[in-house]
This record gives sequence, structure tokens and C-alpha cells, in this order.
Amino acid sequence: MPDFVTPVVEYAAPVGATTVISNKTRPFISAYMMFVGISGDTANAVKAVVAEPSTVTIEDAGVAAGGIHWYRLSRPRGDKIAIKAKDAKGTVVASFTLSVIELPKGSGPIELEVEPGDPKHPDRINLRFYNPKNDADWIDKRMEAIGYNIYLGGFQVYCTGMSPPIEVPYSLVDLTLNEAEPIDSTVYDTLAAANEAIKKVPAKQGVTRFAYYWGAGGEVIAPTVFSPATSPRIIATFYEARALYADYVIHSLTGIAIGIVAGMALRSVLGRIYRKSSEDPVPPRRPPPAPTPNQIRPVNDTVNVGGTGEIADVTNVNPIKPGSGGQSSGIPNHVPAPMEKMDEIFVPGSVKTMYSQRLRYQDVDWPVATRAAAKVMPKGGKVQMNIWTQSQQEVDALKTAFEKALKDIKAA
Repeated sequence: MPDFVTPVVEYAAPVGATTVISNKTRPFISAYMMFVGISGDTANAVKAVVAEPSTVTIEDAGVAAGGIHWYRLSRPRGDKIAIKAKDAKGTVVASFTLSVIELPKGSGPIELEVEPGDPKHPDRINLRFYNPKNDADWIDKRMEAIGYNIYLGGFQVYCTGMSPPIEVPYSLVDLTLNEAEPIDSTVYDTLAAANEAIKKVPAKQGVTRFAYYWGAGGEVIAPTVFSPATSPRIIATFYEARALYADYVIHSLTGIAIGIVAGMALRSVLGRIYRKSSEDPVPPRRPPPAPTPNQIRPVNDTVNVGGTGEIADVTNVNPIKPGSGGQSSGIPNHVPAPMEKMDEIFVPGSVKTMYSQRLRYQDVDWPVATRAAAKVMPKGGKVQMNIWTQSQQEVDALKTAFEKALKDIKAA
């Protein structure tokens, strides 16, 4: 029998645990977005989900892995709205009621949420101010460590309850932004949707606007820009990670993660325990300079530039790219960087031998990578690479990239 369900976490994205809401009344704040789904419809009986009266926008949000067909509800108007699932004959097979809460008008965003119900007054709805930054899933609150390496092109945020870190590219970072204002308290489904919402808001002189969205596949609430103004704990910890990295024995080039959970230093090479809550570190008003590590010499004058199967007693350059099939941990003499960065990492002329094993063609920008390799290899250097290609066109492009790199270096 089909049932209406919604995420257990109110107004959350359609992931995680759900609760049945068939034949019940749900409060719906007018400025928010609500996900409801149809579960248990094994016979595909439901052909339409409608609102009576039609004073709420209903959008199809697709079918999740668990077989739940999700719908996105937004912009409700009026008081009571019945949401009904109907079969091919128009028969109602499941329903629930929305009790709309209209937000008061104001000059700026008003952030409200429904407080836990009062058992003595089940029909009474109480509101309180809502701020995504106070939510348990706010990324600056869930952050427990920062991973940093100069060649990452960003940094990593380790969060409570999550195993892999969240990659934050520098395109989403502004270290000079000390004043910012959210456009509203809505948590948008995606980064793209949040950025589109920002474009639709009138510009405010002298104020940088940002929005909130569900990041990491709906695991955390994140800002559209990471900065001292929007995510101060993350940025302050990032600065500490960067400072420790600069002081670390640079030839190892191992990324660091600084733990801030009391009593623990997570994934750290040089651990440091931070104090909690109000005593969290505050980012400096002016960003300190980024570290510039010295160039190094590879172990046994040899570099393995990625793929599947790392080599002992050489330097293994590997950016740890998901889906490549390569080793992701326990890599000997690991430099977490791509082949394209070889000229920044190694002393010119120090790489006498370069290997790769089962390296996918698609994982490398070959014109850039071959030129970087040519800059650090001496005359007579040895190249022995196993590269997986999918067409003769890729083979020809590889040959052209190597030939052009050698030609450009000789002409320089």
C-alpha cells in the first residue's frame, strides 16, 4: 500500500531515514522547501500527486535508490492544503495535509523554524528564529579536522560521521572576505541552485551575499563561499594547517589534518588540540602568505607518476583520484600531487627515471604533464610508462605531447 513519507529531519534533502506522514497534518513554513515521497508503491499504482486546492508548487524530484519517488514542495499559499496521490482512475490511494505558516513580511530575511510540539497543546504551533549555522549539519560545526597539501588545489574538510573528507576547491574560497550576508535562510538542494538564487537577489551596495546549500550529497549544510565571514572555524583551522605544513619537514610532503575535537588529533602528522565552543580559533583579518616548499630530489632519482600499483624505493607522485583504481593509502614515499606539478616539486634534472603502471589516459592533462616532466629530467633520462588508452587518437595525442614537450624544452 503506498504511503507518503518525508525525511525525519524537517525540511532536509531526501536522504537518510524517513517517517510516514499519510493521514497526518504537517506544518509547512511558506519560505521553505519540503520533500515528500511515495513509498511502498510496488505496483506503480500512483500516477499523479496533486494539491487541493492547487496553492503549492509540486515538482518531480525523481526516484531514490530505495524506490521512493520524491516530490519537491515549495511556495505554499493559504491555510490548509491536501496533498493526494491518485491512481490511473483518479482514486486517492494516499494523502496528508499541509498546515501553511505564512512568514511575516520584513525588510530582510526572517529565519524561523517550528519548535518541538507541546503535548498539552498538540494543535499549537510555536515558531523560533532559524539560522542554518545553528543546525547540527552546519559544516563549520561538524568539521573536526582540515587536510592541507600545497598541491591539492584546495583543502579537505573532515566532518563527524563521515569517512571520506569533503574536497573544497579554491574556487569556493575567499580568504579576504570578512563581511558577508546570507540572501535568506533557505538551504538549497545544490550549489548551482544556491548560486542561481543569489543572482536573482538585488545587489546590496558594499555587502557580499551568499547562500546555503546541501553539500557532499546532502550530508552537510555548506555556504556558497568559504571565508572568515561565513565559516570562521574552518578557515582558522585551515590557516593553522598551512602554517604547520610550512614548518614541517618539507621533503616528505605529507598532507596534514589538524584535529579540533577535545582529546584527539585526527589524521595529523603534527597534532594540535584546539579548545571548543567560544574559544575556537578566529581567522586573522589578513590572510598570511601560503607556504612555498623547496624543490626536492626523488628517492633513487626515480618517480612513479600514478596509475595502479605503487613502487617501493622510489617517489610515488599520486593525487589519489577517485575511480582510477589506484592505491589510496599506504603509498611509500608518497607525494600527493599530479604529474602536471612535477616541475614545481622536483629539482631540475633530478628525475633520471619516470614510470607509470596502468595509468589511465583520461586522468592526466598530457600537454601540461609532459612539459613538466621534461623540465626535471636530464638528457638521457629514461621513460617507461604503461598508459591505458581507448583509441588510436589518444595514442597519437600522447606521442604529440611528448614530442612537443621535448622540442619546447630544447628551444627554451
